[in-house]
Amino acid sequence: MNWRIIYYIYEGLAILIILLVSWLWWSEPTIDSGNYWSSYNASLEQSVQRATLVAHQADSTLRANVKDQGHSREGLDRIQRTGLLQKRTNRVIALLENAKKQLKNLPSNTRRSTSRLLIDQAMAYRIKDSLDSYVDWLNDDFKDLIEFKFEPLAHHDPSQDWYYPWESIMDFPKRYYRYTLPAEAVTILSVQQTKITHYEEELLARLVGGSMDAYCGFDKEEPGVFVPLRTIEVGNTYTADMFIGASASKYYTRMTYNGRPITVKDGKGEVLFTVQQKAKKYWKAGFTYRKRSNSQDTTIRYTMPFEVLPK
Repeated sequence: MNWRIIYYIYEGLAILIILLVSWLWWSEPTIDSGNYWSSYNASLEQSVQRATLVAHQADSTLRANVKDQGHSREGLDRIQRTGLLQKRTNRVIALLENAKKQLKNLPSNTRRSTSRLLIDQAMAYRIKDSLDSYVDWLNDDFKDLIEFKFEPLAHHDPSQDWYYPWESIMDFPKRYYRYTLPAEAVTILSVQQTKITHYEEELLARLVGGSMDAYCGFDKEEPGVFVPLRTIEVGNTYTADMFIGASASKYYTRMTYNGRPITVKDGKGEVLFTVQQKAKKYWKAGFTYRKRSNSQDTTIRYTMPFEVLPK
């Protein structure tokens, strides 16, 4: 065999091995990173679900207290403010949740796809505007309940850059979402959701009175339903999350929508349906689970009202 041919074959194999090793070197951290972000995000989402359960139980506690006190004007005002706080909070949470769902449908290693969705299509800018508006509203409408103003959720401090000096000139959306992995962007949005629920929790503690831990600790088993929007236009999709506390989710759990079973994963179920005809309607959420203290099933049902508006 010609030695020149052997040399070319050897050189080609060497280049191939170098490329293969380089690919393994660069791809492995990405894979590990994706697993890390997914795990971290799951913990954050559980925290948001627990905070939602806290808010539901705080509202029930407040209404019971006001009833015991004879429905005073001050008590009714607190109920109204609590309802408005939860409505505005749920609206912002739902906006971020919609962005997360779209990101989760992207291929795991496509940084450019993340940038196209959040930056080129301006979704991150709409999120920033909503976060800014939400915090401004909290600081204005609840200034009588807070000692210091809430910090902006979409604020970028150039003096605390994480990576490169030139990134300090970027605006918030580009700073945090440009060319990030989908899993990274999802986790950042989940962090924002937890901050939102912390702000809500602080205000609820003042509206209801006492510590929020008194109404729902992290070990509670009671189920809850998170509904982003209670008013929806004809033809749109109604969404709701059914969930149960972390402790009870380890046990046998069933969930139903209008009596029909739905899929339950990690103590969470999703309800989706398209609304038709303008009217005030409702659907029924059902939970069947086993408490840790005994082996008997416990069943709880909620009636969830909503209103369908014309387009």
